[in-house]
Amino acid sequence: MTYCPYSFFDYRMEAGDTFASLAGKFRVSERAILEHNKGIQPEVGRRVRIPCACGGCTHGAFYAIRKGESLLQIARRNGLDLTDLLKANPYLNPGYYIPGQVIVIPPTRIRAQSDTYMVEEGEGVFDVLRKHRMDYTTFCLLNPGVNPMALKCGQQVCVSPRTETSKKGRWYMMRQGETLLSVAQTHSIPVSTLLGLNDHLRPSDFKEGTRVRVPNHLAET
Repeated sequence: MTYCPYSFFDYRMEAGDTFASLAGKFRVSERAILEHNKGIQPEVGRRVRIPCACGGCTHGAFYAIRKGESLLQIARRNGLDLTDLLKANPYLNPGYYIPGQVIVIPPTRIRAQSDTYMVEEGEGVFDVLRKHRMDYTTFCLLNPGVNPMALKCGQQVCVSPRTETSKKGRWYMMRQGETLLSVAQTHSIPVSTLLGLNDHLRPSDFKEGTRVRVPNHLAET
């Protein structure tokens, strides 16, 4: 049987874990767990595969849960209700999930409002994201079946409608260890908004010492 590469996530077994108890923790069948771990005996410290819902690869973009992150935070950041997120992940136990666990981010209404864009010579996915002030997850939602890391010149993709982002804001000097994602999270704004306020910068330009623009009421001097 061939599995979608995101149809499972790795889990390291803890004391007291059995395949039956893991099935209960992650709301999947014990049979599905056994199919993903043929010939493996449960023991403390062993890495096993926990299956996700079948066919998940056709139903949206994928996201790996980060440490300290809640499902509600993930849902709100992607313009979803928590109910919508749980419906898209019937295998997900809202009372027990771990960092690194891959979940499906379901399509949103943005798809119906999308525009078409032809990739230009030399452009990669992050050039397209910066030009159209999009985030990576939105691109994946708008382009199911497209490999974002293998875009070709002349390829047509769906993008968010161009909107003018206000350049009002204050300057923020990035500190050691900060990245595009961490600055957006610190100031509670989407990555796409931060890129829109700094469309002269590429994602890789967001590093220590770079001066970036952030919304007035959240900026630091």
